[in-house]
Amino acid sequence: MKKTVKFVLAVSVLTAAVSGCGQKTAPVEGNGKYTYSMTMYQTGTVNPDAVQLKAVEDKYNINLDVWNVEWQKYEEILNLKLAGGEVPDIIYIKSAAAAQKYVDQGVVAPIPMETLEEKAPNVLKRLEEDAPDILKYYYINGELYSLPSFSVGAGATGIPMVWRGDWLKNVGIDKTPETLDEYEEAFYKFTNEDPDGNGKKDTYGLSRSGMLAVFAAYGYVPTMGQTGTPQGYWMERDGKLVYSSVQPEMKEALARLHKWYKDGVLDPEFITGENKGGYWAISHQFVNGIIGFTTHGMSYHWEPKAYVDSDASTSGQDRYELEKLNPEAADSLEISGIPPYLSKETQKTYPKQEYVRGERWMFSKALVEDEEKFSRLLEIYNDIYASKENFDYVNTGERGVVWDYEDAVSTNGKTYKRTVYLGDWKNEEYRNKNKFGFNLFTPSFPDAGRIETPRDDWAVPKGFDEQYMPNNRLYISLPSENMYSAELNKIEEESYIDIITGAKPVDYFDKFVEKWRSSGGATLEKEAEEWYEEVNK
Repeated sequence: MKKTVKFVLAVSVLTAAVSGCGQKTAPVEGNGKYTYSMTMYQTGTVNPDAVQLKAVEDKYNINLDVWNVEWQKYEEILNLKLAGGEVPDIIYIKSAAAAQKYVDQGVVAPIPMETLEEKAPNVLKRLEEDAPDILKYYYINGELYSLPSFSVGAGATGIPMVWRGDWLKNVGIDKTPETLDEYEEAFYKFTNEDPDGNGKKDTYGLSRSGMLAVFAAYGYVPTMGQTGTPQGYWMERDGKLVYSSVQPEMKEALARLHKWYKDGVLDPEFITGENKGGYWAISHQFVNGIIGFTTHGMSYHWEPKAYVDSDASTSGQDRYELEKLNPEAADSLEISGIPPYLSKETQKTYPKQEYVRGERWMFSKALVEDEEKFSRLLEIYNDIYASKENFDYVNTGERGVVWDYEDAVSTNGKTYKRTVYLGDWKNEEYRNKNKFGFNLFTPSFPDAGRIETPRDDWAVPKGFDEQYMPNNRLYISLPSENMYSAELNKIEEESYIDIITGAKPVDYFDKFVEKWRSSGGATLEKEAEEWYEEVNK
């Protein structure tokens, strides 16, 4: 890992809600143990007496005070605690904007690179293996303030192109569409040729999530082309960052979508999206047989169950919901990664998956200023990342006690090493009460060898290892973002919908771009360009 040169990033300057607040630091216990208070990503409450939590504490002779913060209100609750002077030692950060805010408030402190190199070289090694130079994106005001949180994950994943294979067959299409013109032909047939055979004209080609295929074919992904939590997408062109939604190619894409809307091919309910509540990744419009194509969710949401003895509920959430309603339709699904045609410059435009995220870890000012205590924490992280065995121990428990591998036959006919729980850990209630994980990020551990999974054999042939998926290349909160983003998002959403539905002519796109830039967009473009130039020096 190269020594990092300090540089100034263009970052958000937010009004500090907590200015010079007193920080409550965890004490050093009389028995020599350090106590580290912390927040973390949680899908449920962490039991303070959890077996796995105690195992981590015993291994490193520390105490961990885990704050159970309701995830849906995480930032709101955390901000209230900070305002009251309660500052955890280890802080999980959900967004770049929050990271900037805590720097401005003086709640957190920069991480001395010299200390990191001395005390946690294994952390730096694992980052270099999976995401070289990633730390440059976590500098604020020229100093390293956080460490990244990401997961390399098991098996290839990506954005899926999902077709109702039975519908394709029913309208006389004998291969999965590969070009945008072939997509268009299928969409019209889905709308006009009764693909579900019910004698009614009640089906459509696509809805909102499927627009990704259209926009991406023209080289960009605007906010409307996304699912999950939509955001503005900044993409690299000729060494500069540009904002996707205002590029001239989007006018061409909107013209095509308007034609489809006028011809009744685009779901008229596209404005409200494909998910109608519950788990975000489920496309109810697709599952309920209203549309025959979607890109909603991620590839693993559409996977079949992995093993022949697995319950059907272990399938991807979308496939499982479809199986319950129409097993034949689920069996017919045609699924692939984003094909190269969707990118005019292929991997130059859509690089393979990157691990820079808004999520990150920051450390309180009180902790960092306590050199011995902070150094001890870094030494613990260093040990965790020394080997996959160590990492597994503190995150999934001791092999042979909590879990082990067994041979299992997959639905594809091959035998794999499957992870299974042992003893009391087989009981889900027991696991939920006693599980705990302690890490910064989940690396690949290439030196340990990789356990192949059914996901690999399902996903790789479909192209998900290629990752022709655009990544938002802006990894910070811009200085003026808070000031302008709400209004700019409203302008963009309304303009795109008006053009697609015909409330405004296609040529209105030019006025939209002008309005977007004059309403603060030009300022954000300048700030994004300056940041990208600086960070890539």
